[in-house]
Amino acid sequence: MAGSDHKGTLKLLLVPAIISFVITAAVTTALYTYDLENRKELKRTELAQKAITLSEHLDQSFTDVNFALIESAQQPINCSPQLFRFAYEQLMTLPQIAELRYTDAQGNVNCNSWQHYDPPLEIHTPNKHKGLNFSGPLLIDDHPGPGFQLFRDHPQGGKVQAIIRKAWLKNQVKFFHNPLGYMSIIDSDSGVPIVLNGRYSLPVDIQEALFPVNIAVGHEGLLDNRSEHYTFIQPLLTQPQLSVIISQDLDSLYLGIFGLNTSWISTASAAFALILLVSYRIQRRLADPIRQIKSATQRNEFFNLYQPLVCSKTQQIVGCEVLMRWRHPFKGVLPPMTFIPLAEQSGLIKQMTLRQIDQAIRELAPVLQQHPHFKVSINICATHMLDNSVVSAIVERATFLPGMVLEITEHQVVEHCSQQIQQALHQFKQAGIKIAMDDFGTGYCGLTYLSTLPIDILKADRSFVAALGTDSINADVLTTIFELTQKLGMSAIAEGVEKQEQADMLRQMGFHMQQGWLHGYPMSAPDFNHTFLDGSAHQHVRDPLAENVLLPI
Repeated sequence: MAGSDHKGTLKLLLVPAIISFVITAAVTTALYTYDLENRKELKRTELAQKAITLSEHLDQSFTDVNFALIESAQQPINCSPQLFRFAYEQLMTLPQIAELRYTDAQGNVNCNSWQHYDPPLEIHTPNKHKGLNFSGPLLIDDHPGPGFQLFRDHPQGGKVQAIIRKAWLKNQVKFFHNPLGYMSIIDSDSGVPIVLNGRYSLPVDIQEALFPVNIAVGHEGLLDNRSEHYTFIQPLLTQPQLSVIISQDLDSLYLGIFGLNTSWISTASAAFALILLVSYRIQRRLADPIRQIKSATQRNEFFNLYQPLVCSKTQQIVGCEVLMRWRHPFKGVLPPMTFIPLAEQSGLIKQMTLRQIDQAIRELAPVLQQHPHFKVSINICATHMLDNSVVSAIVERATFLPGMVLEITEHQVVEHCSQQIQQALHQFKQAGIKIAMDDFGTGYCGLTYLSTLPIDILKADRSFVAALGTDSINADVLTTIFELTQKLGMSAIAEGVEKQEQADMLRQMGFHMQQGWLHGYPMSAPDFNHTFLDGSAHQHVRDPLAENVLLPI
């Protein structure tokens, strides 16, 4: 017994465990994915911040140069000692400036930070826009290596130029360089690198052209070097034609962020345990058969079938037995042996039976209108008779069902032999309700005790009918039962009649009231009403919803 309970508990735990695992896995995966994306975004932001920091540094440097050029433009281009002194002061203050130059309206350099050109140095630097302009890279005659120009217009018609060595820009990039990728200052229109640290490569297979770029943009994907990178581009505010670009391969960028730490494992385990506990309790509630029956009663899932009671002499239907079925939402239509015992044990059978009677009164209305005393048999048990309120409720319903017959099994009468049972039977009798003892012959109801009960009908058990025509001792019991009904002034009904030979033998014995598949299957109310009103007792009409439950009752 303990092993059976253990197996039952394991079965109940199986579904909750699966549900808990699936929910925990789904939630953990979702949260982990969300957290992983946040960690990736943090790594991308950290990488991008290097480009942003360099661009801010360059913007500040170019702004300082711009202020120096604005002050220089206030000096006359006369190559005087005062101009040289002013230019020298600017060079000492701003290390990013390698040289200041002053040109005339024709673009010729008259003097720079330390000398006067005679003849003037001929160059041409076109303006791109008002304010601070940038050009380069370019080779400067008297400077080692290439450089760039930042320049502004001079009120006298010329320009003031600040020469920025390319080496200085490269040193700025080196300071912020990412050794696991590359960093570069590029032309915002073409993407051509101006200064570079690392191996330059750009994204491929992107939907929109990357250049020209005028706002900060990040991209994760394949580069033209066939490796996966995250690339971020940040244009300069002071010189939008320049941008800072930084890139790093994803393997190194996301290194170490994919693992589950102990807190994740602890949280997932706690969530699994909590969900398992909740789902197990829900499963127990859902799996509780008594709770299922109670819920089915509230949802009106129980319905009636009606099996004809036939007079073998006239072949006419003289009554019916009301049989209960359960239209289960998942298992289909269930026969009574699957739920009646539990309903009796829980006491729910009382409410179910009263609803069954009310349903029979409504559904058999066409028959009852023509034959008010039509016999309608309802199965009851000791639970009904031990509850005075239920007894009174049944008696009240008998006024709408004058031909009501209450069937109680011999086993129930013998097992619950009590004064209260007898009082209930007499109360039914006084209300004009007939009492039938079902499955008679299978119990131990003695003749003396039987004679003290207000029984009107004995229904011979189907096992005796099945034994007809055999050498079984049960075949002779039917004769004894019929003789007993004659002595006690009762009626006799044989149930379980399936063959014509059985019907003929029973009729010869005196069992004219017969019930069984030969005379009609349990059927729905519309089919039963049609069959009765047509007078065709041998129509084997079935309820399509109940084809899987047409079992002898």
